Amino acid sequence: MSNRFVLNLVLVLFAGSALAQPAGKHDLEFTAQGNYPVKRVEWIVVDDIDTVCKGFAPLMEGRRYVGCTFFNSTSCRVYTDRNTSLSVLGHEIRHCFEGQWHK
Repeated sequence: MSNRFVLNLVLVLFAGSALAQPAGKHDLEFTAQGNYPVKRVEWIVVDDIDTVCKGFAPLMEGRRYVGCTFFNSTSCRVYTDRNTSLSVLGHEIRHCFEGQWHK
């Protein structure tokens, strides 16, 4: 098999996986600010997300963490539970590039 065939096959398989994901209640559209600087992004999976995140991002009473992000101008660390979703991961990675965008 040629490298080009393998590349095309991989692209088709990944595109199918992305399209097969149902749109959830957290599938929110937004306008990207664009032309973001290059950053190193790390995704760290932890067993107790509340312990990792609670000192840095206060929550409203009765809420639970699903992820958190610590970032600066050149790097970003995204923390999630072992059981997470694409919407949680995408939400946290957006913080890497747009900072604290919650209103």
